Amino acid sequence: MHIRNVVYFLGTRAFAIVAFILVVPFFIRHASEQQYGLAAIGFSLLGIATVLDVAFGYVLIQSQGRRFARGRVLAADSIHGLFGFYLLLACATAAGGILLVLALRLPSAEALLYACLAALLPALSISGVVAAVFQAQNQLKPINLSRFGFELAKALALALSAVLARDIRLIGPVLLIAAYGRAVLDMRYLACKTGIKLRFPGFSLIRRYWRLARHGIASLYIVALTALVTIGDKILIKHFFSTDAVAHYSVAYDINTKAYLLVNAVNTAMFAVALHRFAKKNSTFAPLAAGLVTVSIVAILYYLPLFALAPVVLNYWVSADFAAGTVQFTRIMVFASLMYLYGNVFENALTAMGRARQVLRVYVVGIVAYGIGVGLTIWQQAIVGFMYSYLALCSMLCLGFIWQYRLAVRPAILSGVRHGCA
Repeated sequence: MHIRNVVYFLGTRAFAIVAFILVVPFFIRHASEQQYGLAAIGFSLLGIATVLDVAFGYVLIQSQGRRFARGRVLAADSIHGLFGFYLLLACATAAGGILLVLALRLPSAEALLYACLAALLPALSISGVVAAVFQAQNQLKPINLSRFGFELAKALALALSAVLARDIRLIGPVLLIAAYGRAVLDMRYLACKTGIKLRFPGFSLIRRYWRLARHGIASLYIVALTALVTIGDKILIKHFFSTDAVAHYSVAYDINTKAYLLVNAVNTAMFAVALHRFAKKNSTFAPLAAGLVTVSIVAILYYLPLFALAPVVLNYWVSADFAAGTVQFTRIMVFASLMYLYGNVFENALTAMGRARQVLRVYVVGIVAYGIGVGLTIWQQAIVGFMYSYLALCSMLCLGFIWQYRLAVRPAILSGVRHGCA
């Protein structure tokens, strides 16, 4: 089952990467580098949805996954209660985002994009809850199919907006339609497979599960810190440098991070395995080793060729002029990506073990290092410093997660040694 999950994930994620490779140069040629920079800022704002998704998804996966591992049925009341929290926060965040967009009085195309992205947050909250329920049961095929469809919707939005509007104005409406259509399909599939029909519960039920929801606060802080990086970097580059600079930075960032999808295909499958093993008090080494092997394979087949052939790849993929301003970013990002991916394997293991607070500590240290680097970058007016700052962040995360994992498993190792000596 685990092998089927991984193979299915790899196939669909590879197809999503191909769609990205085709649509980015298409959009830049039909719109402009500046418009792609604005689109990149818009897509980074979807990280706000991830903040809520991970926080409440963490609680759902932990609570329901452990029930599943011990042979117990899903607790529908807790799912509805946590869903109520999630939906309320998503709606409040969406309303605040739309009001902020209106208050900023942005150009019409930008305002439409950002307002639509804010308005789709409730839809993403619905899909996030469905994904968490299925992941708790290690049923990863419906999760992957749902996310794959949304990735294709992003590519379609870029392509349609480039052809019909030659700017970013159609990206938001296309994604808004896709997000709510996806949410409806996710809810119907969940009801069909589990009998659980998601609904907004009464406020008494929400209050009852507030204590359970608080367990996700550490994860909420973690992803909020990450969102500050993935959103803030592009906003700062636009403000202190130019929108064209955002395009160069974003392409270098995206061409590296799209390969994360391949690694996440294995990590998502292995996370459920690690969670169930930990719930049964078994070793989590096997899923950890599978993640490390996957990262090493991706490094050899993708990242090393990308580092060596970056000028050629960017020249043929976009244009020679565009490549000239992007090659250095891309090569620095290769090292940052590898540090992040190796560290992420240990992060997933810690999360499966319920060590969210330890993970948060590592993120705080890494974000502080990143903030210092960005401050120096702005002071020196050297845009490449953003990439070096990101490299410093990923290095700190990798080392921190390895250290925290060592501390987490050390008692079990010492216990095994004592029993062996006895």
